[in-house]
Amino acid sequence: MPRTKSTLASLASLTVLAAAGAAVTLAAPAQAASSVGGTITRGEVIARAQSWVDQGVPYNQGAYHSDSNGSYREDCSGYVSMAWHLNSSLVTQTLPNVSTKISFSQLKAGDAMDYTAAHTFLFAGWTNQATGAFTYYAESNTNNPTHGPTAANINSSSLEGWPTSYYDALRYDNIVDDPAPVTHMARTVGGDFNGDGKQDIAGIDANDNLKLYTGDGAGNVGGGTNMLGSNGLWKGFKTIAAGDFNGDGKQDIAGIDANDNLKLYTGDGAGNVGGGTNMLGSNGLWKGF
Repeated sequence: MPRTKSTLASLASLTVLAAAGAAVTLAAPAQAASSVGGTITRGEVIARAQSWVDQGVPYNQGAYHSDSNGSYREDCSGYVSMAWHLNSSLVTQTLPNVSTKISFSQLKAGDAMDYTAAHTFLFAGWTNQATGAFTYYAESNTNNPTHGPTAANINSSSLEGWPTSYYDALRYDNIVDDPAPVTHMARTVGGDFNGDGKQDIAGIDANDNLKLYTGDGAGNVGGGTNMLGSNGLWKGFKTIAAGDFNGDGKQDIAGIDANDNLKLYTGDGAGNVGGGTNMLGSNGLWKGF
């Protein structure tokens, strides 16, 4: 992939700072609030959805709720329209007009599940994609107003009272991923490497093997399994960084090897990495970092 001088300079500074031996994560750049019908990040979609939960907005197909998010109809499709910051409250039949159908496996936070004849709800994120577990936000009926994040499973026969097979997964055409935080290179890094929605720690141990310690979401980690499935592959590695470098939604590891080459090991979302390709396309470019 091409690298500009500014990109290389940034990577260089990360590596120099890593010499201090501490892992530091920089917050993602601040994002301006979206405009009506404009580009919106997944994080903002979820924040808008949560705001109706916090306000306890009731379900009423004949009423509109007005707040800092705008004015939207108090039902399932009005709720998704609000979260996506559309210019009006669409209905289940017209939400596909501003979105693209995707597979269930491609769902990310801020996407929607839409049964055009009756119901729609907002996908909030996987808690364990391997098992199908996820959370969502919805306006359901007068007895179940705005709620979420609610636990569910994509493999269930029904979701929100309708057969799962009736739904299409939709991605709003103007939604974009949130910028990933920048992680300084170090011998340990954090990230959700096994896709369960909880932060883990990957690190190079005293024998220079890359190990994964999975988090329980309560401040504890355990395990210590080899992420590459074999000893020796990380011998001599100096520093590592974590991030979704290939854009597939899974955490990868980048590292500087014993020959001072910057290598990419792609993650499978289940706690393993593999590959080891040169990120700069040629040996030697990272000599001396």
